Amino acid sequence: MGLVGSAIIKILVLIVQGGFFLLIAFIINRSVMSNGIIKRTLKLQMIATICFILILIWGSFNGYLW
Repeated sequence: MGLVGSAIIKILVLIVQGGFFLLIAFIINRSVMSNGIIKRTLKLQMIATICFILILIWGSFNGYLW
């Protein structure tokens, strides 16, 4: 498997990890907060997670995260 194959696997792992993070955060927030706050908190967490994943992908392809 070449570099492209391993890069695709790493990207998929990052996306799955981000999804699990959001799911766990949603479950914890649902048990503690009211419904309106959950939606706002989940939106912020989704934006932060997506930005973090994109930064990791960009950094790994540009050689900044070795």
